[in-house]
Amino acid sequence: AILARTLISKARLSILLTGTPVHNRPADLFNLLQIMDPLEFPNFYNWAESFFMVRTNRFGRTVDELLDKPGLHKALAPYFFDVDPEVALGALPQRQRYLRRVPVPQAVRISPAKLHGLKQGSGLDKALRSMVSHKMKTAVQLIREMDEPIVAYTYMRQDAGELAAQLEKVKVTCTLATGETPTAKRAQLIETWKAGATRVLVCTMDAVRESATLTRAACMVFLDLDWLPGKMLQLEGRIDPTRQKEGERRPVRIYYLVVEGGPDEVVAERVIAKITEMQGIVSVSPSAEGLKNLLKSTRTVAELTPNEMLADLVTHLEA
Repeated sequence: AILARTLISKARLSILLTGTPVHNRPADLFNLLQIMDPLEFPNFYNWAESFFMVRTNRFGRTVDELLDKPGLHKALAPYFFDVDPEVALGALPQRQRYLRRVPVPQAVRISPAKLHGLKQGSGLDKALRSMVSHKMKTAVQLIREMDEPIVAYTYMRQDAGELAAQLEKVKVTCTLATGETPTAKRAQLIETWKAGATRVLVCTMDAVRESATLTRAACMVFLDLDWLPGKMLQLEGRIDPTRQKEGERRPVRIYYLVVEGGPDEVVAERVIAKITEMQGIVSVSPSAEGLKNLLKSTRTVAELTPNEMLADLVTHLEA
């Protein structure tokens, strides 16, 4: 994008050809406009406030529904060649993220990397089981309340199996797809879910990650965070509105479940740090920035106890 802006600044005429549908999220449209005319479009939120509902909450600012569709089309008409902006833009459906905090008595703030190989029955092992149990209960309740197709992701396959089993107990039909399932069989299971065989697709992050189009669902639930922000954004993309059928696009909702004072906070801090570091190297997409702002709502270092900070220090030194 930086190189493109440099070239455009020296050109008399610029024509942008894109294979990406223009009717993505408002932020995706703005990125294209900023490349074409950076002086006219310097700031996303200032531009969005003219046409969309922009809300401010404790997580930052979010861009909601389109309020002035005719005004948007009129403002963009000079940037479209031989095509009506109304036809090109479509409905601009949103991607909305929600953070669901899970309170757990005696939660332990420890890096997930330290949880492997715990002695069964130890105090730390019991605390971990309690955190997983509470998060699982919250996920089941959330999924039951939403009477619609859902994709649910876990980091570990045993947790995916446990979630599917608990959902089946409360009469919520599931399809389970993990790394243990052979590739051909996994693809077949996904196709049967897309055809409506069950309501919920439960899968692990590494098993159903690339290529799969899961737009039967407009809702996704993450029981865990991944160390790599790019992976979570890639998983979110499985139900992205741009993958939905033309004329049937609708907003998608993404829920992240985070244990208060638990391992998720450690992962969230690392994700934020990685996105922040990337910002010093290349421009970061609004999707990555949105994920960063969402996860920022976990506790800050100033809120940690001395013992928790010491535990983190030991983990970082050992790493």
